[in-house]
Amino acid sequence: MLYEIAGTNARILGTMHYFPAGPQRWVEPVRKIYGWAERIYVEMKAERGFDIFKQPARLMARDLPADLRASVEPHWPREQLGDMEHCSALSVCLFANNLAMPPTKVDGIEAAVRAWLGSSGDVLELETPEDFVQAAHDVPLDDLLFSTRFVLSQDAAEGARNFEAQARAWRVHDLAKLERIARIGTTEAMRRALFEVRNRKWAEIIAREAKSPKRTLVLCGAGHLCGPNNLRDVLATAHGFRLARMMM
Repeated sequence: MLYEIAGTNARILGTMHYFPAGPQRWVEPVRKIYGWAERIYVEMKAERGFDIFKQPARLMARDLPADLRASVEPHWPREQLGDMEHCSALSVCLFANNLAMPPTKVDGIEAAVRAWLGSSGDVLELETPEDFVQAAHDVPLDDLLFSTRFVLSQDAAEGARNFEAQARAWRVHDLAKLERIARIGTTEAMRRALFEVRNRKWAEIIAREAKSPKRTLVLCGAGHLCGPNNLRDVLATAHGFRLARMMM
């Protein structure tokens, strides 16, 4: 899922953060794209991911119902994050989503790029942990409750089927299907916060950095390239860039 920003040396690769187990045929095409780039942007550096959970927020885990906290608590990584009650309600929702993923999943594109870079290179970021939490500042508590309860109660087999379907849609560039899957178990308020708000901020950075002569590769989740106010459309309407699909 690769796009070129016409008239620039910048490309955007829509990624899967995880893939189902099995042959990973995306590796070699992505390695070639990686080899083209002189610099790489990611959503956020992996080592800062846990910092999202530690950010102060309007809604904290202690605002969640006791039964929901009790469902998550046994799995909570206390050594890395400390007590759950000191983390945000959003972080509990995000962690529950991770719990619901198939245990056989394998690391996706960002992890592969980190491995290829090794200790010799670094990546740039589209956002900070503070930016991520701020984007979700206005998501109502009821929306977080709905999403968290949904993923905790979802049948494991159904979740695995959706995960497989998402990977298939990514492989064949089916943006409509990717959007439908991304909406499962979420709300409009959450979608606006986690996709549309962040897309607008990322587009500002990408539009600025696309003016550089350096070959620039932007890695972002494929969900940001589909649906209302997706990153492609924001770059076109707000910044005047035309994106052209490239074959991988």
